Amino acid sequence: MNTPAYSSGQRGVTVNHLPTVSGVRISLLALIIVLSGCSAPPQKFTAVEKEYLHDINLYNTPELDIQPKQDLISLGRSMCKTFDTGRNLTYVVDMATSTGVLSENSVITIAASAVTNFCPEHKNVGDLEI
Repeated sequence: MNTPAYSSGQRGVTVNHLPTVSGVRISLLALIIVLSGCSAPPQKFTAVEKEYLHDINLYNTPELDIQPKQDLISLGRSMCKTFDTGRNLTYVVDMATSTGVLSENSVITIAASAVTNFCPEHKNVGDLEI
């Protein structure tokens, strides 16, 4: 017997379960939207984006290996936009880890790579040693 992924009740839709990968992707996209809003993804990666992804890979964080590259780029750029508003690293880590999708270590990895490649003017944003 197949169990539905959702069921509708008097108070709306109740989610019973979501596939792990899809659930991770949905949550990561929600985090990106929370931090900066939605934008159209580029068709190809720029040299800076390739370097950013390379820097993330240097930290060997397995949970980031399964994330779509465009989502990681969007999240890094969102972090820079958040730093532009005066928010600090603690705020970004708290927001990003509150979804339960990424660990603190992964968020700091993304933030360090984003600051290095997308917004070096924020190299003193917090406890990052870049």
